[in-house]
Amino acid sequence: MPDLLIVGLLMRSVDEFNATRKADPLLVVDLSGARLVGANLRGANLKEADIRGADLCWSDLSGADMTDAMLNWADLYWANVSGAKLDGADLTGTNFYGAKGLHRRDFERSVAATKETVTFAD
Repeated sequence: MPDLLIVGLLMRSVDEFNATRKADPLLVVDLSGARLVGANLRGANLKEADIRGADLCWSDLSGADMTDAMLNWADLYWANVSGAKLDGADLTGTNFYGAKGLHRRDFERSVAATKETVTFAD
């Protein structure tokens, strides 16, 4: 279950969310199962976040840092992930159907990605 205070902060302002993370580097970001359809998460610091099972369809995650995040079974259907960092992220079962900005190199540095179901930009 997602931390609703964290979800609210993130939805209100990515800049404020990033500032909070910078001020408290031990902040646990639990977005598991959150419904963030169409959210503007451009440039969000989601390092090591728990995003398992979240619905991020049509969201803008361009430039977001999801290094070492858990994205297992998250739905990124038609999401924009241009320039997002996925190094070390667990992408097991993640739905990237129609996602924009995906490159093969993003999957090479991630964990348990299924490349067969993804259309790449390169």
